[in-house]
Amino acid sequence: MPHFVRGSHSTIAGVAILSMHTVSTRALGEQPDVPTFRRLTRSLAVLDAILSPVWEDRYYSFNAHWAPGELMASMRNGQGDQWFAVINASGVILFGLDHESPMYRPDNPWPGVLDGIPPEFAAFRDEPAFDTRNTTFCLWRRAAAPAWERGPVQFPPGDDPDGSADLLRHLDGRPETYVTFAAELLGGLLLIAGIRTRIVALALTPFLIGATWAHAGNGWSFSAPNGGWEYPAFLTIAAIVTALLGDGARDEIAVARSNPSFQGEPA
Repeated sequence: MPHFVRGSHSTIAGVAILSMHTVSTRALGEQPDVPTFRRLTRSLAVLDAILSPVWEDRYYSFNAHWAPGELMASMRNGQGDQWFAVINASGVILFGLDHESPMYRPDNPWPGVLDGIPPEFAAFRDEPAFDTRNTTFCLWRRAAAPAWERGPVQFPPGDDPDGSADLLRHLDGRPETYVTFAAELLGGLLLIAGIRTRIVALALTPFLIGATWAHAGNGWSFSAPNGGWEYPAFLTIAAIVTALLGDGARDEIAVARSNPSFQGEPA
Protein backbone atom coordinates (compact mmCIF):
# COMPACT_ATOMS: atom_id res chain seq x y z
CA MET A 1 0.00 0.00 0.00
CA PRO A 2 1.28 3.48 -0.70
CA HIS A 3 2.05 5.55 2.36
CA PHE A 4 4.09 8.53 1.30
CA VAL A 5 5.44 9.92 4.54
CA ARG A 6 5.81 8.15 7.82
CA GLY A 7 5.48 10.12 11.05
CA SER A 8 2.98 11.76 13.34
CA HIS A 9 2.19 14.37 10.68
CA SER A 10 0.23 13.69 7.54
CA THR A 11 1.45 14.39 4.03
CA ILE A 12 -1.33 16.82 3.25
CA ALA A 13 -1.28 20.59 3.69
CA GLY A 14 -2.96 21.48 6.94
CA VAL A 15 -0.97 18.97 8.94
CA ALA A 16 -0.14 21.59 11.54
CA ILE A 17 -3.84 21.99 12.31
CA LEU A 18 -4.40 18.25 12.47
CA SER A 19 -1.44 17.73 14.78
CA MET A 20 -3.16 19.92 17.38
CA HIS A 21 -5.68 17.09 17.82
CA THR A 22 -3.23 14.23 18.23
CA VAL A 23 -4.72 10.97 19.48
CA SER A 24 -2.14 8.87 21.33
CA THR A 25 -1.30 7.09 24.56
CA ARG A 26 0.11 10.38 25.82
CA ALA A 27 -3.00 12.36 24.87
CA LEU A 28 -5.71 10.15 26.31
CA GLY A 29 -8.11 13.06 26.59
CA GLU A 30 -8.30 13.26 22.79
CA GLN A 31 -9.58 9.70 22.48
CA PRO A 32 -13.27 9.25 21.57
CA ASP A 33 -15.69 7.65 24.02
CA VAL A 34 -16.76 4.05 23.42
CA PRO A 35 -19.89 4.71 21.29
CA THR A 36 -17.98 7.26 19.20
CA PHE A 37 -15.04 4.88 18.82
CA ARG A 38 -17.41 2.20 17.55
CA ARG A 39 -19.00 4.58 15.02
CA LEU A 40 -15.65 5.94 13.87
CA THR A 41 -14.02 2.57 13.31
CA ARG A 42 -17.08 1.23 11.52
CA SER A 43 -17.22 4.33 9.30
CA LEU A 44 -13.51 4.10 8.48
CA ALA A 45 -13.97 0.47 7.44
CA VAL A 46 -16.95 1.32 5.22
CA LEU A 47 -15.12 4.20 3.55
CA ASP A 48 -12.06 2.01 3.04
CA ALA A 49 -14.22 -0.70 1.47
CA ILE A 50 -15.47 1.88 -1.02
CA LEU A 51 -11.94 3.02 -1.83
CA SER A 52 -10.48 -0.51 -1.90
CA PRO A 53 -12.97 -3.24 -2.89
CA VAL A 54 -10.28 -5.91 -2.39
CA TRP A 55 -10.03 -6.70 1.34
CA GLU A 56 -6.28 -7.30 1.27
CA ASP A 57 -5.73 -3.72 0.03
CA ARG A 58 -7.61 -2.05 2.88
CA TYR A 59 -6.20 -0.31 5.91
CA TYR A 60 -9.31 -0.51 8.05
CA SER A 61 -11.62 -3.42 8.78
CA PHE A 62 -14.58 -3.93 11.09
CA ASN A 63 -15.96 -7.32 12.10
CA ALA A 64 -19.43 -7.08 13.62
CA HIS A 65 -19.45 -10.84 14.26
CA TRP A 66 -16.06 -11.32 15.89
CA ALA A 67 -17.62 -13.26 18.77
CA PRO A 68 -20.96 -13.28 20.59
CA GLY A 69 -21.40 -9.82 22.04
CA GLU A 70 -18.07 -8.60 20.64
CA LEU A 71 -17.01 -6.42 17.72
CA MET A 72 -13.49 -6.15 16.36
CA ALA A 73 -11.97 -3.14 14.62
CA SER A 74 -8.51 -3.20 13.08
CA MET A 75 -5.97 -1.33 11.00
CA ARG A 76 -3.06 -2.69 8.95
CA ASN A 77 -0.93 -0.31 6.92
CA GLY A 78 0.79 -2.94 4.78
CA GLN A 79 4.19 -2.09 6.26
CA GLY A 80 4.04 -4.29 9.36
CA ASP A 81 2.25 -1.78 11.60
CA GLN A 82 -1.21 -2.49 12.95
CA TRP A 83 -3.74 -2.20 15.73
CA PHE A 84 -6.67 -4.33 16.86
CA ALA A 85 -9.53 -3.32 19.14
CA VAL A 86 -12.27 -5.40 20.75
CA ILE A 87 -15.52 -3.66 21.65
CA ASN A 88 -18.01 -5.29 24.00
CA ALA A 89 -20.33 -4.46 26.88
CA SER A 90 -17.33 -3.84 29.15
CA GLY A 91 -15.90 -1.15 26.85
CA VAL A 92 -13.00 -1.32 24.40
CA ILE A 93 -9.37 -2.43 24.53
CA LEU A 94 -6.84 -1.73 21.78
CA PHE A 95 -3.42 -3.27 21.07
CA GLY A 96 -1.08 -1.57 18.61
CA LEU A 97 2.28 -2.22 16.97
CA ASP A 98 4.62 0.24 15.31
CA HIS A 99 7.56 -1.96 14.39
CA GLU A 100 9.86 1.03 13.77
CA SER A 101 9.12 2.81 17.03
CA PRO A 102 11.81 3.04 19.75
CA MET A 103 9.60 0.98 22.06
CA TYR A 104 9.38 -2.04 19.77
CA ARG A 105 11.07 -5.12 21.21
CA PRO A 106 10.27 -8.32 19.26
CA ASP A 107 8.27 -10.80 21.36
CA ASN A 108 9.05 -8.75 24.48
CA PRO A 109 6.76 -5.76 25.03
CA TRP A 110 8.17 -2.62 26.61
CA PRO A 111 7.78 -2.67 30.42
CA GLY A 112 4.37 -1.47 31.53
CA VAL A 113 2.67 -1.63 28.12
CA LEU A 114 0.57 -4.69 29.01
CA ASP A 115 0.41 -4.04 32.76
CA GLY A 116 -2.70 -2.85 34.54
CA ILE A 117 -5.17 -4.32 32.06
CA PRO A 118 -8.53 -4.61 33.90
CA PRO A 119 -9.87 -8.12 34.62
CA GLU A 120 -12.73 -7.68 32.15
CA PHE A 121 -10.18 -7.33 29.33
CA ALA A 122 -7.50 -9.71 30.63
CA ALA A 123 -8.47 -12.57 28.30
CA PHE A 124 -7.63 -10.48 25.24
CA ARG A 125 -4.02 -10.16 26.35
CA ASP A 126 -3.50 -13.77 25.27
CA GLU A 127 -5.65 -13.62 22.14
CA PRO A 128 -3.56 -15.35 19.41
CA ALA A 129 -5.10 -13.27 16.63
CA PHE A 130 -3.62 -10.09 18.12
CA ASP A 131 -0.03 -11.30 18.69
CA THR A 132 0.20 -9.15 21.81
CA ARG A 133 3.81 -10.20 22.38
CA ASN A 134 4.58 -7.74 19.61
CA THR A 135 2.87 -4.66 20.97
CA THR A 136 4.18 -1.13 21.40
CA PHE A 137 1.05 0.38 22.92
CA CYS A 138 -2.13 -0.75 24.65
CA LEU A 139 -5.00 1.35 25.92
CA TRP A 140 -8.53 0.71 27.05
CA ARG A 141 -11.71 2.39 28.17
CA ARG A 142 -14.25 0.75 30.43
CA ALA A 143 -17.88 1.42 29.60
CA ALA A 144 -18.52 3.40 32.79
CA ALA A 145 -15.10 5.09 32.96
CA PRO A 146 -14.74 8.82 32.24
CA ALA A 147 -11.54 8.41 30.21
CA TRP A 148 -9.14 6.03 28.48
CA GLU A 149 -6.34 4.37 30.44
CA ARG A 150 -3.00 2.70 29.81
CA GLY A 151 -0.38 0.83 31.80
CA PRO A 152 2.39 2.43 33.90
CA VAL A 153 4.74 3.01 30.97
CA GLN A 154 7.96 4.98 31.28
CA PHE A 155 8.32 6.42 27.80
CA PRO A 156 11.74 6.89 26.19
CA PRO A 157 12.56 10.31 24.66
CA GLY A 158 10.70 11.37 21.54
CA ASP A 159 7.39 12.84 20.49
CA ASP A 160 5.84 9.49 19.56
CA PRO A 161 8.02 6.70 21.02
CA ASP A 162 5.35 3.98 20.79
CA GLY A 163 3.92 4.98 17.39
CA SER A 164 0.42 5.53 18.74
CA ALA A 165 0.13 9.12 17.48
CA ASP A 166 0.94 7.95 13.96
CA LEU A 167 -1.29 4.88 13.91
CA LEU A 168 -4.28 6.37 15.76
CA ARG A 169 -4.36 9.74 14.06
CA HIS A 170 -7.48 8.95 12.04
CA LEU A 171 -9.50 8.39 15.22
CA ASP A 172 -9.77 12.08 16.07
CA GLY A 173 -13.22 12.23 14.46
CA ARG A 174 -12.28 15.06 12.11
CA PRO A 175 -13.41 14.51 8.48
CA GLU A 176 -10.35 16.27 7.08
CA THR A 177 -8.13 13.68 8.73
CA TYR A 178 -9.71 10.91 6.69
CA VAL A 179 -9.62 13.06 3.56
CA THR A 180 -5.87 13.26 4.13
CA PHE A 181 -5.59 9.48 4.30
CA ALA A 182 -7.81 8.99 1.23
CA ALA A 183 -5.76 11.47 -0.80
CA GLU A 184 -2.54 9.66 0.11
CA LEU A 185 -3.99 6.31 -0.84
CA LEU A 186 -5.78 7.25 -4.05
CA GLY A 187 -3.01 9.56 -5.25
CA GLY A 188 -0.39 6.86 -4.74
CA LEU A 189 -2.47 4.20 -6.48
CA LEU A 190 -3.17 6.44 -9.48
CA LEU A 191 0.50 7.34 -9.85
CA ILE A 192 1.57 3.70 -9.62
CA ALA A 193 -1.06 2.71 -12.20
CA GLY A 194 -0.04 5.54 -14.55
CA ILE A 195 -3.53 7.04 -14.64
CA ARG A 196 -3.81 10.84 -15.05
CA THR A 197 -0.34 11.13 -13.61
CA ARG A 198 0.14 14.78 -14.55
CA ILE A 199 -3.09 15.90 -12.87
CA VAL A 200 -2.55 13.68 -9.82
CA ALA A 201 1.06 14.81 -9.39
CA LEU A 202 0.03 18.47 -9.63
CA ALA A 203 -2.77 17.91 -7.13
CA LEU A 204 -0.44 16.23 -4.63
CA THR A 205 2.37 18.78 -4.95
CA PRO A 206 0.94 21.42 -2.56
CA PHE A 207 0.14 18.66 -0.08
CA LEU A 208 3.73 17.42 -0.19
CA ILE A 209 5.02 20.96 0.24
CA GLY A 210 2.85 21.11 3.36
CA ALA A 211 4.39 17.88 4.60
CA THR A 212 7.90 19.25 4.00
CA TRP A 213 7.03 22.34 6.00
CA ALA A 214 5.52 20.24 8.83
CA HIS A 215 8.72 18.16 9.12
CA ALA A 216 11.10 21.11 8.73
CA GLY A 217 11.63 21.52 12.45
CA ASN A 218 12.71 17.90 12.86
CA GLY A 219 15.98 18.28 11.01
CA TRP A 220 17.19 17.09 7.61
CA SER A 221 17.38 13.30 7.90
CA PHE A 222 14.11 11.42 7.72
CA SER A 223 15.51 8.96 10.25
CA ALA A 224 15.35 11.76 12.86
CA PRO A 225 12.61 11.51 15.51
CA ASN A 226 9.24 12.12 13.82
CA GLY A 227 10.99 12.32 10.44
CA GLY A 228 13.03 15.15 9.00
CA TRP A 229 12.19 17.02 5.81
CA GLU A 230 14.52 15.03 3.52
CA TYR A 231 11.97 12.49 2.28
CA PRO A 232 8.93 14.77 1.84
CA ALA A 233 11.18 17.23 -0.01
CA PHE A 234 12.29 14.43 -2.31
CA LEU A 235 8.66 13.45 -2.90
CA THR A 236 7.77 17.06 -3.67
CA ILE A 237 10.48 17.21 -6.34
CA ALA A 238 9.42 13.80 -7.67
CA ALA A 239 5.81 14.98 -7.98
CA ILE A 240 6.89 18.10 -9.88
CA VAL A 241 9.09 16.05 -12.22
CA THR A 242 6.26 13.57 -12.78
CA ALA A 243 3.91 16.41 -13.68
CA LEU A 244 6.45 17.81 -16.13
CA LEU A 245 6.98 14.40 -17.74
CA GLY A 246 3.32 14.17 -18.67
CA ASP A 247 0.69 11.48 -18.49
CA GLY A 248 1.36 7.81 -17.84
CA ALA A 249 1.30 4.77 -20.08
CA ARG A 250 -2.39 4.05 -19.59
CA ASP A 251 -3.29 7.59 -20.61
CA GLU A 252 -1.13 7.33 -23.73
CA ILE A 253 -2.85 4.08 -24.70
CA ALA A 254 -6.28 5.64 -24.18
CA VAL A 255 -5.36 8.64 -26.33
CA ALA A 256 -3.93 6.41 -29.04
CA ARG A 257 -7.05 4.25 -29.13
CA SER A 258 -9.21 7.34 -29.54
CA ASN A 259 -7.32 8.12 -32.75
CA PRO A 260 -9.10 6.73 -35.84
CA SER A 261 -5.75 5.69 -37.31
CA PHE A 262 -4.82 3.61 -34.24
CA GLN A 263 -3.15 0.35 -35.37
CA GLY A 264 -1.96 -1.14 -32.09
CA GLU A 265 -0.40 -0.39 -28.72
CA PRO A 266 2.08 2.51 -28.74
CA ALA A 267 5.73 1.51 -28.48
